[in-house]
Amino acid sequence: MSNKEILSLRITGRDISIACPPEEKEALIKAANYLNEKIDGIPNKQNNLILAALALAHESLGSTSRDELSDEVVNTIDSFNEQIKKILS
Repeated sequence: MSNKEILSLRITGRDISIACPPEEKEALIKAANYLNEKIDGIPNKQNNLILAALALAHESLGSTSRDELSDEVVNTIDSFNEQIKKILS
């Protein structure tokens, strides 16, 4: 049996629900708040999700290559990318 709970988040005025382990709940809430801050700071609202995702990916990667990131960080970035694709479609 999976030890996950459903977390409801509001990003760019849209409600989304994701399954997450309880120990990751607070970090995901902070990440959603941070994403909303990034999006709110982008004047071009038509592409705000793409630009925010690019800014966050660039920020998280810094000078580190993808190969040097932990599996957890890579999985989180991949998960956000998939969610952004779903929202945009």
